[in-house]
Amino acid sequence: MGQPEPPFNFLLSKLSSDRDTAEKKLKDIRRRLVIMLDCRGCTSSEDLAHEAILCFARRLPNMDPPFVGDVIPYLYTVAYNLYLDYIDKQLLALPDNFTEIPGPDEEAANIKEQLHECLDACLDGMDPKSRDLVLDYYRLDKQSKIDLRKSLAQDLGISVNALRIRLHNIRANLEKCIEQCLGLKPPLEME
Repeated sequence: MGQPEPPFNFLLSKLSSDRDTAEKKLKDIRRRLVIMLDCRGCTSSEDLAHEAILCFARRLPNMDPPFVGDVIPYLYTVAYNLYLDYIDKQLLALPDNFTEIPGPDEEAANIKEQLHECLDACLDGMDPKSRDLVLDYYRLDKQSKIDLRKSLAQDLGISVNALRIRLHNIRANLEKCIEQCLGLKPPLEME
């Protein structure tokens, strides 16, 4: 029996059978993790994104049952948990006479502001029906949210699952628009 594959290579093999494609996917995943952490006001987003990928790569070969599916939600969770640990360490490192928790630094605030401006611009650029649907879909919490979504599906004459699929597509287009607005992706060429 041969030696086990190194964890990082194993992760790349899970992303794609083509090494170059896998490396591009991993680079994109890392960028998305950095953005997510930046939006939370993390000052060490690059390091935490790298650590999340390494942590996942080490766990991946030993998962039982073997990991199947999209790695992004799992990596978001790993990165978020690392971020929470990072915050705890930052709070523990505060001096005893410190009475205020510092707000996010100016750069993080600028990124958040730019993100909100892009979201507004992308929402304004959507057709009114899709914009109203996505805003309604996400506006309530708990049981009210469930009831509203059933009502939206009924009004549209579709099942709740069909509504979820429709919202997934709208949200995916909205995310692409925001990434383009932030300069993370080149604009789509018109066909």
